[in-house]
Amino acid sequence: MSDALIVVKSFEELSAREMYAIMDIRQRVFAVEQGIVYCDTDGRDLEPGTRHYWVQGDNEDTLASYLRTLDGPDAPTVIGRVVTHPAYRRRGYGRLLVERVIADAQRPIAMHAQAYLTDWYGSMGFVPVGEVFIEEEIEHIEMRLD
Repeated sequence: MSDALIVVKSFEELSAREMYAIMDIRQRVFAVEQGIVYCDTDGRDLEPGTRHYWVQGDNEDTLASYLRTLDGPDAPTVIGRVVTHPAYRRRGYGRLLVERVIADAQRPIAMHAQAYLTDWYGSMGFVPVGEVFIEEEIEHIEMRLD
């Protein structure tokens, strides 16, 4: 795991093949596996402050793990779309990506985490803020790292 290469790019730097792989992993897990019906093309991928982080899978068309960050002026860095391909789970790739964001980002860092992952994010220093809420029919909680 420690030798896994993390790729970080803005939307403008992405190739068509990379964008395809990003959309594939997000749809494979969120839409197919978790049954979330949502419009993934929310426009946020295109924003100048958005960064796409991933660990490549075994071929150029597959990502092992992925997340994106959103940055805005005078706002926290927001982590979102954290996902690991089913074939690559339990290898530490998700943690590797989140730790890289922690190292790279301006503080504070915020996210709407799926509630069952509260302890996992907590192990990296994130703390819950507020109560559990429903987003896309799944329990979430806001978490922050200051």
